[in-house]
Amino acid sequence: MKKNKPKILVYNAADTSKKTYHYLESLGCEVCILEASLSDERYYETFKVQAKGASAIIGNTFKHGRLSVDFFENTPNLRVITKYTIGTDEIDLALANQRGIIITNSPVEASWGGVAENVIAMMLSMLKKTVPRHLAVLNGDWRDQKLIGSYLGSRSDGFSGITLGIIGLGRVGSRLARLLSSWNFFIIACDPYVNSQQFIDLGVEEVSLTDLLKRSDVVSLNCSLTEETFNLINSDTIKQLKQGAVLINTARGQLIDEDALCQSIRSGLISQFAADVFCEEPLPPNSLLRGFDSAQVLLSPHMSAANYPGTLSAAIPVATDAVIDALRGRLPQNIINLEASQLWLKRFEGIDLICD
Repeated sequence: MKKNKPKILVYNAADTSKKTYHYLESLGCEVCILEASLSDERYYETFKVQAKGASAIIGNTFKHGRLSVDFFENTPNLRVITKYTIGTDEIDLALANQRGIIITNSPVEASWGGVAENVIAMMLSMLKKTVPRHLAVLNGDWRDQKLIGSYLGSRSDGFSGITLGIIGLGRVGSRLARLLSSWNFFIIACDPYVNSQQFIDLGVEEVSLTDLLKRSDVVSLNCSLTEETFNLINSDTIKQLKQGAVLINTARGQLIDEDALCQSIRSGLISQFAADVFCEEPLPPNSLLRGFDSAQVLLSPHMSAANYPGTLSAAIPVATDAVIDALRGRLPQNIINLEASQLWLKRFEGIDLICD
């Protein structure tokens, strides 16, 4: 009996060559590419309508709503949502678990490695006052005392060096610790989900969040966004920070209460803040973060992972393989919500939708 073609919806397509989409078509799939503009206010509605009947969805970052009840009710045959990127916080994982839908991502080194490098770039830019010095030269402000930077490493004259605190010792946090291991300053970290041996292997001191905030000269946020970490940096935790601390966020904007953050920058409790991610993206015109000068705040348009050679090119085969595995009735790699696996297997194991 002839199989119906499994529908795959591609949104915010990463494969501009469309080779992998043509390959999926050669396997007997119906590939629908969402052509709606990301700037379209009705993007989510269009996305939801075109997802109807899909067995698989594959795409990049999604910023136009959260895939929740109305979406999942519209996609009863859905097996997998796979991301070319790493973050999956735009998907209601609890609902996906209830329906036995697996979510996968593409944690390629080109992505998370680039983020770790960007943390270092931001840290150096802030501590060495790179942007203010550049502007000073252009404005004829030569060797002003306010342009003096901060020394990072320990020295033979007794200076002990700064302390870097890493919140989240996953791929990015671990790479950051490795890259900075020879810089002669203290590195401390907190992550309740990482084995203590990993801290030892990285030469990083394992501390509590409270201890990290109190001791760190520079705090780097490198944890996932979950219910537990939402607004992790808030009015209460900010009060625990070391006076004059530098805060860097390249993870997710919602890790920080931006109102409390801006108040702490004005008060001087946080001396400098650098971010590649925000609560609302793009950064809205009325954002309070726009009110600070370059000596206090350094902002980037969510591009830490965007580096040459292309980040997404490495993720394309990973995401494509995940879709193929799911459509063949077998669990793919890089599943985010393993809790859904047993129900998924009951629904789809061994049910192959792909024509050979």
